[in-house]
Amino acid sequence: MTHIKTQQPVCLFGLNQLGVNTKIRGDKGEKMAEQWLIRSGFEIVFRNWRSGHKEIDLVCREKKEWVFVEVKCRFGKGFFMPERSVNKQKRKNLRLVGNDFRRCYKIVGNIRNDIVAVVFHPAGKQIMHFRDAFYG
Repeated sequence: MTHIKTQQPVCLFGLNQLGVNTKIRGDKGEKMAEQWLIRSGFEIVFRNWRSGHKEIDLVCREKKEWVFVEVKCRFGKGFFMPERSVNKQKRKNLRLVGNDFRRCYKIVGNIRNDIVAVVFHPAGKQIMHFRDAFYG
């Protein structure tokens, strides 16, 4: 059985293209990414793990490997690839919060950094998983 510690609630509202704010849509995308990861064999250990103002969307285990997952969502037409929004500054912040997580839980060894991109478009949704998306 998967044991999950949640620091913030995950929104389960339906998706409304016009009237729903970015936070709710992002929460919906994170929940979909989480469900996809669980079906793929990941164990979700923490959601939205925070250190100061920095956050790891999902802290997971895949077999014996720790995995930090950044979830990016895009909606509608005319957007760019969501995984491209993990720029140099975002990667730096993820490394910093990742180091805090390591110290807090006394983790040694490598931790993999993945990105899950969720794209909603009129025809449906697409979920893309980028393993080892960047080094930290």
